[in-house]
Amino acid sequence: MKSFVYWLMGERAGRVIVGSWRWLWGLPVEAGGKVAVAVAEESLQSMQESVQQLARAVAMQVGAYERAKSKYQEKTNELKTFEEQAQLALSSGHEDAARLAMTRAVQIETLLPTLDQQVQQAEVFVTASKDKLNRERIKLEQYKSDMQNMKDLAEVNAALESIAKVNSDFDIGSARSSFRRLSMLLRVAT
Repeated sequence: MKSFVYWLMGERAGRVIVGSWRWLWGLPVEAGGKVAVAVAEESLQSMQESVQQLARAVAMQVGAYERAKSKYQEKTNELKTFEEQAQLALSSGHEDAARLAMTRAVQIETLLPTLDQQVQQAEVFVTASKDKLNRERIKLEQYKSDMQNMKDLAEVNAALESIAKVNSDFDIGSARSSFRRLSMLLRVAT
């Protein structure tokens, strides 16, 4: 699969895609600190965008829930108003007006349980979405911390690599041993 992705996308893009996939699944990314950091940064950016989209979706859900809750409250108030109107009309002797107000009150009364159930269901969805958003934000912060640690580790690895290169290029240990051998030869010769 890896070779197919490399063939299809090219070496560098393929490495980034495969590395991103492995990193998202928690598998080790290929060796090479710069590639691993680039893959992690790209994946982190993608995760940030996903969390932002989720936040927008949750905000829309909260808005819809608030509208539904407001509509339910409005209907509850209407019910009380019609009941009061019916009692007032009945006590004033206006039976037709009392009957009309009671008819409206009964219509709203039959609608309220359905509205209440829908509002409660919307509340469950909104609560679940908010919980998911909070979990995703926490994961994102953990990944940001992991990303910073990965950058620091790559930086230290690069420093150690340059130190090792200097040591191998100048091989200080062999220069000392050559100097010691030369000084031993000079002592023996004298």
